[in-house]
Amino acid sequence: MAYPTTRPVTILIATVDRTTSIDIETLDALDAIGQQLDECSFIVQNGGGMSLAIGQEVLVHKVGDAATIYFGGVIAHMRSWAVGSERHYFIRCDDFTWHMDNPEGLVSGFYNAMSDAAIINDFMDAACSQIDDTTHVDAITADTVRVEFLNKNPRECVQYLANIGNAMWYVDYDKKLHFFVTGTNDAPYDLSDDPDLSATFGYKGMEVVEEAPRANRVIVVGRHAAATATRTTGA
Repeated sequence: MAYPTTRPVTILIATVDRTTSIDIETLDALDAIGQQLDECSFIVQNGGGMSLAIGQEVLVHKVGDAATIYFGGVIAHMRSWAVGSERHYFIRCDDFTWHMDNPEGLVSGFYNAMSDAAIINDFMDAACSQIDDTTHVDAITADTVRVEFLNKNPRECVQYLANIGNAMWYVDYDKKLHFFVTGTNDAPYDLSDDPDLSATFGYKGMEVVEEAPRANRVIVVGRHAAATATRTTGA
């Protein structure tokens, strides 16, 4: 399998290009499935004068192409240490779901005879205005949801509604919430033996297992076993 040898990126912290201050060999990004958090980490060298802080937004995109975003999120953890007169920082970022865990306000309210999409639109607008809650939010349970939230963060509320409707959700790198029926949205990339690390990605150790489902067995025994006993086996 052929892999590109380089993947040049630009790294913005709080909208400022900090690429040259980052040890690129330490850059590590995890793209998780569904509502699991994507993560990114790296080391900033001599960052003492950058005013780095928890909650600052981070974007990693293709050099010269700000629309091709490899990671978007928020600084969630920092650790610093001195190297001579310089101060270095280890930075760990969570994706933009961070805003739902650290909202402008908590969700408290009673909802009745509303769709899950309408409920999400209502509390997200009030508690987490940074996230677009309309463009990719599907109405899965239409006008049948009856629910009450008391001092919950938006992430807990969206997950509760997802459990009711058998839905999946995530926040993309453009800060748009996606809420959809499980299994109906294709991944935005393909696996390939010749990946370009943009639209196609490589894989290692793929294993496909197929097996027949185990049949249920029901044994029915009559009063007189010799004459009436039967056995039925089926799926």
